[in-house]
Amino acid sequence: MVLLYRLIFCLRGGKLPVSASSAIDSVVCLNCSAISHRVGSKDGFDLLACTCCDLRFVYPPPTQSQITEYYDGAYFEWHHGVKRMEGDIAAAALRLAFLEVLIAKGSVLDVGCGNGVFVMSAAERGWRVGIVELNKDMLDQSRPNCTMGAWHDIEEATGHFDALTMWEYIEHVVDPRFHIEQARRLLSDGGILALSTPNLRAVHGRKAFLDWELTKPPEHLTYWNDENLISFVERSGFTLVGLRYHGLAFPLAAWRVLGRRSNKRTLLWPISSLIWSVMRRWWIGPILKGPDWRGEIYEGVELYFRRSQ
Repeated sequence: MVLLYRLIFCLRGGKLPVSASSAIDSVVCLNCSAISHRVGSKDGFDLLACTCCDLRFVYPPPTQSQITEYYDGAYFEWHHGVKRMEGDIAAAALRLAFLEVLIAKGSVLDVGCGNGVFVMSAAERGWRVGIVELNKDMLDQSRPNCTMGAWHDIEEATGHFDALTMWEYIEHVVDPRFHIEQARRLLSDGGILALSTPNLRAVHGRKAFLDWELTKPPEHLTYWNDENLISFVERSGFTLVGLRYHGLAFPLAAWRVLGRRSNKRTLLWPISSLIWSVMRRWWIGPILKGPDWRGEIYEGVELYFRRSQ
């Protein structure tokens, strides 16, 4: 049946007929419009998987009021730990360095600015910064580093930016197509869209997906891999210009089973610390032109696109 759907999908140019067998089986993929099937549930939410591109998503999605309530002040408390902030500062430096290879310093809109570390780092490097953030406390925290405007919603944002970033953002929204199209609206011709998300290609099988710590509705509503996210974004008028994997799966698996210094889950946590000390140099991969075998062993991916004219 899956092979039949794939064949029909190719023949119809990416549009599959909707099955009438049941409500849950008639849901089409957010990316390629193929039929999706239920793979299980977690925390009271059903999770579906596309039979063609393997995008996975929560269905039905939570309401906007539920999402707003979920992202209250308590959600962001963990973002302010010392180790977390240090890691975010290092990640921001790497991301800005690559952005500056792709485009001259100018204006950047950070969508979903969170704890504001990227905004602060960009301002310190000479970028003019605008922000979009649902949570009022986080918006106010980042506002002092913001010179281009601050908005609660991407639809409200105005202006033309040289770069637009969505770090760990796309998996949180109900309608990712709308947000990518808004990014195109807000970017100048040739501008850069940069985003990151967990990489489902490194997680194998139904059970692994349901047990994965990043499968956590209603926080994460869509679950992408490098390949289907590239096709999704390029369909909205962008061209991939760079890719980088991060979050090596092996030390992450050891942390989850054995624990680590900051979370001594078992007495064997020194083993996972040893694994980390050996493999940390490969925690972030090199910049690539497109997906390759490393997508199987890294649980996160950063993608950089140029807006087509």
